[in-house]
Amino acid sequence: MHSKYKIWDFIKQNENTITSSSDGLVCIYSYEPLFNRILIENIYQKFDNYKSLRAKELGPTWVEDNLNSLSLFGNTESYIINQAEDLSEDVKESLFSPSLDLSDRSVILIFNKSDKAFQKIIKDKDIKSYSIVEHPFWEADKLLDFVLSKFHLRLSYEAKEYVLEVVNNSYIDFLNLSSKLELSFKDSEVSKAMLEDLIVKNRVDNFEFARLFGYKNSKAFYKKIIDTPLSFDEMRALFYFLQTHMLKVASTDHIYKKAKQTKYDKQILEQSKIWKSHELDLCITFLKKLEFMAKLKNPLILNDLKSSRLRSLL
Repeated sequence: MHSKYKIWDFIKQNENTITSSSDGLVCIYSYEPLFNRILIENIYQKFDNYKSLRAKELGPTWVEDNLNSLSLFGNTESYIINQAEDLSEDVKESLFSPSLDLSDRSVILIFNKSDKAFQKIIKDKDIKSYSIVEHPFWEADKLLDFVLSKFHLRLSYEAKEYVLEVVNNSYIDFLNLSSKLELSFKDSEVSKAMLEDLIVKNRVDNFEFARLFGYKNSKAFYKKIIDTPLSFDEMRALFYFLQTHMLKVASTDHIYKKAKQTKYDKQILEQSKIWKSHELDLCITFLKKLEFMAKLKNPLILNDLKSSRLRSLL
């Protein structure tokens, strides 16, 4: 049976997911590979008989040698198999064979990719499988709280709002920030003023790009993007951020539910009044295309941007 969780919900529900070291075959995919370390550490904290291996280490006879055959020393080890998308066809066939008896142990397959093999697994009701899915943009605060809790850090309300406003709302960026905070503020609550002294804003000012794009200032937006020397990785991050920004512009209900609106929230509300629904659909599709081109490091992306700039001048 397949279930989907955000990472914080999966860890919270861990007592109901991986319940013992004799769960049989369990398959887990996470959209963020860095979460896999958290998942593995969580398993190690609960059980002491798991051994971790990489999929490429498993030869054609591994299942027969380690799971089917009775060991002279009564081996009852359970296994965590990392990068399960790299399993050979022979090993997959053996692992998913109905004749494999895992009644006294577990094999947990950790996937970094939701490939064809994993898609096939989630359709099998007899296999326990989970997907750790990406959070919707309005739950970035929950992701931040989750990361802060891993470092035992405490931020004031104003400090959290400041982080959500100036730091890319991704796990890796929250992780990097928390690593820095841990060095200086392990045992005290972190205020906004403390953060302002610590945080070095990204060289690429994503929020300035979002301000120009969101207010339909196309001429200034494309001039700035052409004039700024961006790497493909920076372009990819920017176009992803702009997608999340425009999704917020398209759906503002979550902002009205906030007890206190930030300056960024108010900007989004203003921008939402100048965009029509079909325009938002078109621009988000365009941004997705640019993000994909940047991911592929396609040099033609510069032509697309220059063409868009020329249209903005007409």
